[in-house]
Amino acid sequence: MRWRSISKFFHASMRWRSINNKIKGLYINEEWCEDPQKVKEGVQSYFENRFQTQLKLRLHLDRIQFRKITVFKEDEILHAVK
Repeated sequence: MRWRSISKFFHASMRWRSINNKIKGLYINEEWCEDPQKVKEGVQSYFENRFQTQLKLRLHLDRIQFRKITVFKEDEILHAVK
C-alpha cells in the first residue's frame, strides 16, 4: 500500500513539473510572443547568433623565448604536498 502512495506522489510531481516547465512565451525583439513557431524561430536565431564563429586576431608566439620550468625531484614534490 505504501508504494502506491509514493508512486502517486511521484507521478503527480512529474505532471506538475511537466506543466510548469513549458515555455509559454518569450520576449522577441522586446515584444511578448506566444506563437509556438515564432518562439521556436526566436530561440533558434538567438543560439545561432550566440554561438556563431567569429574571426579573432590570433597572437603568434613563435619567436618568443620562455624560461624553462625547473624539474623537481620526487622528494621535493612529496614534501610540498604534505
